[in-house]
Amino acid sequence: MVHIGEIDEMRATPARPAQWHGHACDTHDKVLLEGIFDAIPSPIAALDASGLIVCVNHAWLSFAEEYTDKVQAYGVGNNYLEVVRARAERGDGSAAHALVGLRAVLRGEKPSFELEFPCQGPCKERWFLMQVSPLAAQAGCVVLHVDITARKKMEQDKARLASILEATTDYVGIADVHGRELYANRALRQLRGLGLSPHDPLGNVIDCHPESDYRKIVEEGMPEAARMGVWSAEVAVRDASGREIPVHQLILAHPDATGKIDFYSTIMRDISETRRQADELRRAYDELKRTQEQMVHSEKLASIGQLAAGVAHEINNPIGYLHSNLGTLGQYVQDVLAMVTAFERAVEGAADPVCRAGLEQAKRETDFAFLVEDIPKLLEESQEGIQRVRKIVQDLKDFAHAGDNEDWQWQDLRHSLKRTLNIVHNELKYKAEVHLDCEDIPEIRCLPGQLNQVFMNLLVNAAHAIESNGVVRVRTWHEAGWVWVAITDTGCGIPQGVIDRIFDPFFTTKPVGKGTGLGLSISYGIVKKHGGRIEVESQVGRGTTFRVGLPVEGPEDAE
Repeated sequence: MVHIGEIDEMRATPARPAQWHGHACDTHDKVLLEGIFDAIPSPIAALDASGLIVCVNHAWLSFAEEYTDKVQAYGVGNNYLEVVRARAERGDGSAAHALVGLRAVLRGEKPSFELEFPCQGPCKERWFLMQVSPLAAQAGCVVLHVDITARKKMEQDKARLASILEATTDYVGIADVHGRELYANRALRQLRGLGLSPHDPLGNVIDCHPESDYRKIVEEGMPEAARMGVWSAEVAVRDASGREIPVHQLILAHPDATGKIDFYSTIMRDISETRRQADELRRAYDELKRTQEQMVHSEKLASIGQLAAGVAHEINNPIGYLHSNLGTLGQYVQDVLAMVTAFERAVEGAADPVCRAGLEQAKRETDFAFLVEDIPKLLEESQEGIQRVRKIVQDLKDFAHAGDNEDWQWQDLRHSLKRTLNIVHNELKYKAEVHLDCEDIPEIRCLPGQLNQVFMNLLVNAAHAIESNGVVRVRTWHEAGWVWVAITDTGCGIPQGVIDRIFDPFFTTKPVGKGTGLGLSISYGIVKKHGGRIEVESQVGRGTTFRVGLPVEGPEDAE
């Protein structure tokens, strides 16, 4: 401990002796007090009423050596106010505040004064807390510098962490073991409609959850976090308006030094966008899967078409033979009947009565007159049947090859409709009468084979909608550069609740195993490809009308 008397023994007035328990200090007590004073690790200096340094401890001198450029100015006998004033005049803001505080305490205007200030040492910057207190027994004060570098670093780290938490879009909260909220970051406060300041009243952090999730967190989440240290799940939170937002919530348990849970922290991330993207991805996957199945189905149809074309070709050859042979046979039969007629006349003129009687008996037994009349009819009907079979086979071949590298071409849809009706005749003939009302229409630019498929799908659906004794009407007309085809049935009709879905892939109102749900979807795609549109009107119990409209010139991108 350094006294002013040790620096200047010529001072006129000696320092007042220190007191110890109300008595003047003797030499032993003085040594003891000086030892205590020097043992204090923080720098301490005592000033008189004028600011003169009257005594300091060793820590004060060490502080002056490390953090000042004029060590002597901080020694006993110098005026500390002048030292601080000089630093203030050099632009040190902390020194200016310190000067005001020191003067206020020395004048009795303040009971004490504190100031935090930084000091740049040779290695690193340190922070100190200046504490100024008045002396109790005489005028003057004590100046104490407490090293608060560790505390200041903790405060800076805490401020950085708080800045990060306040800036994040995740919802972050801290709660005690009872769920009472100790902290909520800006995002969580905004979500709940609370004040924007971290110091505004909060509440219970788990109150923002719906009832079911609240119970899940209380009964499962917090106990699990207490046992394992962490718990996570997808739950929902409610915003200030009551809207529920899906979040992924993480709860962490933080124990104290004894292992007892001190508090919980939670991080909640809004997964609305993630779920939306997942839903879009799922829908895209489902659509891709349906497209794949549709392609497989189309591949099967193509294979069946190729098989049908092959079968039709194989059938066409023997049908050709039959058609030719029946024609020849008809001519032969006519020649034979002519010869029989000639023999009959010759016998009538030359034969005896017994021979003629035998001939007449044979004619009666064979019903020869009926045979002569019926054989030409049988041959004619057989030829008509063979001709019909040939037409069906040809239409089947045309239909099977439809779409195989097909080019856009001009086509009269009336021919397509008649050809398709011929193909589906077996579906319709036992259930309905077909009324064909085809006005004169121009040829349109199209892919005929694909439109045949559209008409076949609509006609087959019409047949399936009719149980018995129904009517299917097919009508064509031309209007404003478009050709229209309407197919109307008197079947069961389509319920209004599903009519908006009939063009969706794999949607069908037929029983399981009776339909793929692709017919109308494929038809819709073909009509759209042609730049047209397909419309439907239906009444349950009365029937359905499909109208297909196609531009005469075809779509703009047709090649």
